Amino acid sequence: MDKKLQALREQQLSDLLERTIGMMNPDQAQRVTDYLDHGEYALCLDQLAYELSEIDEPLPTNVIQTIVSLGTTMGLDPRSWQVLRSE
Repeated sequence: MDKKLQALREQQLSDLLERTIGMMNPDQAQRVTDYLDHGEYALCLDQLAYELSEIDEPLPTNVIQTIVSLGTTMGLDPRSWQVLRSE
C-alpha cells in the first residue's frame, strides 16, 4: 500500500474509532486501537465491526455506512459488518 493510501486509511479508521469508542468498554477499544497502532487496517476494521456487534444498542446509520464503505473499499468479507444493527 502506498504511503498516501496508508495515511488515508489510518485517518478514516481513526475518525471512525473516535466516533465509536464511547460505545465500547475499555478492553474492546484497546483491541481495536492495537490493530490501528500497528498498521493492521483490515484487522482493525474487522475487530471494530465485531466489537460493535457485541454491544446491545443499535448503531447510528452513519457509523454502519462508514464501516460498509471502508470494508468494501478495502475488499473485506461483508459478513464482518452484516451483523451490525442500525437505529
